Amino acid sequence: PELPYPDVVAVRQVGAVSEQRTEEIPAEKLKNDEGKPEYDRLNWGVLAEINAVHKMGDEKYTRDSWKQGIELSRLCNAIIRHTSQILRGNFIDDESGLNHSSHVAASAEMLTYYLQNPERYATLIKDHIEKTERFK
Repeated sequence: PELPYPDVVAVRQVGAVSEQRTEEIPAEKLKNDEGKPEYDRLNWGVLAEINAVHKMGDEKYTRDSWKQGIELSRLCNAIIRHTSQILRGNFIDDESGLNHSSHVAASAEMLTYYLQNPERYATLIKDHIEKTERFK
């Protein structure tokens, strides 16, 4: 049905069933989430296990030490190593007791972080590009 006012974009039912009435919601009162991250799409159990991989790294080294920079080839090697275990049917990492896929995700997260922050990690990225020139 056409709404009586052009600036009203939604209508909701308010009150108990016996006394229900229609309430118009003006456009300026609605929250616009268009273009914003949809965090409810994330799987919190998966994120918790990726976090456990990071915590293991914190214990082995220091908290967030990966933000100092890890050679990109080392991260790629870790991704390939853990992926190869999955391809062999071995899903759990012996050292951590966590899924190999969570190690893949944590390494991919670190790699993505570096690539999203090229000004901070310019040397790391440049070194990797120079190192990989021989493969072209």
